[in-house]
Amino acid sequence: FKTIITLKANYVHAGFLQVKDLQHIWKPPSVPPQLHSRCVALLEHFEAIYRFSPDLLLVPSLLPREPSRVSLQKHWPEVTEARFLE
Repeated sequence: FKTIITLKANYVHAGFLQVKDLQHIWKPPSVPPQLHSRCVALLEHFEAIYRFSPDLLLVPSLLPREPSRVSLQKHWPEVTEARFLE
């Protein structure tokens, strides 16, 4: 599981990981594709990752120190109002 939390590859962008990229991180035979959903569920249970949408995971340990306005607008458009970004 540490491969998600300490990921150094280019699969996580501004703390977000696409579910489809798990196949590149967890490769068989160590983690067969049929176990990916269970592994994600375990990481969610221990709050190491959060499901942001059906196809997108949030990895808090890989969030940038300062949030990017572009990243916020892309993934969370309703929060990009000026009153939330002060």
